[in-house]
Amino acid sequence: MDQNATSLSLALEKHELSCIPTPHYNINGITPSESSSCRVDATSQSSPPGDWHGSRRSSNFSYSSERDVFDDYALESPEELTYDAAQRLFEQLSNKDEAIRKLGLNNLTRSIFIWVKSDFPQLDSNENSPRQRLGSASDRRGWDKTPLSRQASSESAPATVPNSPHSEPARIVQQALASLLRLSIRCPFSDVRDRCSEILRDLKDKNVVIPTPVRVDVSRFIPRDEIHPIDTDDEQAHSLYSESFIQNCRLEHMVMVMGLHPQYLQQFLDTNVHLLQSSGALSYEYRSYIAIMAAARHQCTYLVHLMEAQFLLQGGNREWLKGLDHIPAKLRALSKLNRLLAHRPWLVTAQDFKDLTEGDAASRWQHSQLAQAVVLLCHFHGLAIFCHGTGVNLELDHSKAHSFHTRSGSPTTPRSKPTSGSNTPVDFRQGRKSPPPQIEQIGDVEVLMERMRKLQEEEEDVTTEERNRRFEIEKEEASYSLIPGASGPVGGAAYFARYVEDPQFSYQDFAKRDAHAEIPTFRAQDYNWDHAFTVMTGYYGEVAELLDEKYKTAYNLTYKTLATRDNVDTTSLRRAIWMYVHCMYGIMYDDYNYSEVNQLLERPLKVFIKTVSCFPEKTTQAVYDGFWKQFRHSEKVHVNIMLLEARMQVGLLYGLRALTQCMRES
Repeated sequence: MDQNATSLSLALEKHELSCIPTPHYNINGITPSESSSCRVDATSQSSPPGDWHGSRRSSNFSYSSERDVFDDYALESPEELTYDAAQRLFEQLSNKDEAIRKLGLNNLTRSIFIWVKSDFPQLDSNENSPRQRLGSASDRRGWDKTPLSRQASSESAPATVPNSPHSEPARIVQQALASLLRLSIRCPFSDVRDRCSEILRDLKDKNVVIPTPVRVDVSRFIPRDEIHPIDTDDEQAHSLYSESFIQNCRLEHMVMVMGLHPQYLQQFLDTNVHLLQSSGALSYEYRSYIAIMAAARHQCTYLVHLMEAQFLLQGGNREWLKGLDHIPAKLRALSKLNRLLAHRPWLVTAQDFKDLTEGDAASRWQHSQLAQAVVLLCHFHGLAIFCHGTGVNLELDHSKAHSFHTRSGSPTTPRSKPTSGSNTPVDFRQGRKSPPPQIEQIGDVEVLMERMRKLQEEEEDVTTEERNRRFEIEKEEASYSLIPGASGPVGGAAYFARYVEDPQFSYQDFAKRDAHAEIPTFRAQDYNWDHAFTVMTGYYGEVAELLDEKYKTAYNLTYKTLATRDNVDTTSLRRAIWMYVHCMYGIMYDDYNYSEVNQLLERPLKVFIKTVSCFPEKTTQAVYDGFWKQFRHSEKVHVNIMLLEARMQVGLLYGLRALTQCMRES
């Protein structure tokens, strides 16, 4: 096993917590999806009321109409320390009801001190260091006086003797402390942030080694003060932060980056929650695992980590996280489709789908399931591209994002140095900010604006043959763009190898595709988004509508600004970015003049677009800093949003076209 593999992704060995499941409780007739959207089971695999995934322990939550709150649920005995029990405690903190959060915080506080007071070694990497105890039970009301049993009960892994910091109970406590660290910094609810910070301070006062952040910034490319803070006064941003936290039991870094464009973020949140948590042909654990497979193809540690947590949140079998050899054959059969859609979607054929629909009943895919699988794969391929392109940092509860080695106090948030772009305050309500300092490059903006103006005013009369020629020129030119090298992603190749087949398979320039394959250019007039939308509507109607709205929002999003200039029509620039992505994947639009791409996209921008769209794991700070140096970071994030959506649409066009052909031939 790769020594650099991140510990959370090795969920079988470490079973670490990241996201908290929702028990099947009912509050005055409100279902879990209404009070907290952290769904736990597929509609097609319902469990009896009060039972958590059937095979798991029933929830100990209950509701009293007289008290209008949950009955107390805390781990009064250390023998109750299991991963599932810890998850149920943290879940209460993501509820939108402040009274429920308050009770949950009380339960969590009591349980945390019971766990840590028990007979654990010091929580650091030195196995020979002396144990640090929390003191007598009288130091804190409600502590259990009974030491932790030498055997911790768990339904998911063998019990081990907790005299090593690497025992299962110690790992549960370590991850619980890491979750407290994340919540103390990344929770939009101030009551949760404050209490989690207080718990960590109290533990430190009792000589418990607590985790401290290794890197607290949301992005390694974007300065901190460019992104809405957790306690932002912007009502729209805070509302979206809260919505995301309630839906996912965490506020993800990628969501905070998208928050630079609230209109798009709302569309993204609506779509993402429907893909993972609404009714559909696939079970929830299948959806989460497909997302893992998709993110692993683009070596996105950040997204793999999140979706592993989501998988466990949905009651997924931890054995599956060992890799493809441990999952059902039906799910493993998607590996080829995943590989092709991620890197060379023009190779997807109707036969690939026919192969999936044949075989025994247990491994045979239905057309409705395949339509949903294609959407999930393409969605998470695009999302991995966005995370790489914006330099999203690992979540704070990821093992590489915090450390138990530091004893210098409670978590700190050191200021990061700004990277490219301006570092002046943003007026997010108007989508603008004061001029950046790099005014010496403003001439480049003027040239770009003049070129856009001419393109908008002068309609060039171009023949069909000339449009075809210009497309071929642009396609050839794209194949010679230089892609800067980069160090491997966090975790190393072996970290992702468990989830993918043929890990060396990667993007190949469409212009240099194998001649013997005789793969023609994909002509949009023969199969376009309207055709794909129709196919999705038949199987996945609500999501089809959401995807359509999300595309339109990303494509049409504008504040009528360009760097420091106002009242600018950026339509032609946005169209050129979109068309360049599609061109690199062999999709041609007969009504587009491809000479606009060369006129509007400077070489550094082309390098960034190709790197992020085709080799996202190679995206570096230098590639990000290299284009549009005089532009705002919010504008660069908008470019990444367009790359996400354009690249996702590429996969859907190729994938759904092949699925349509398969259905016609069936």
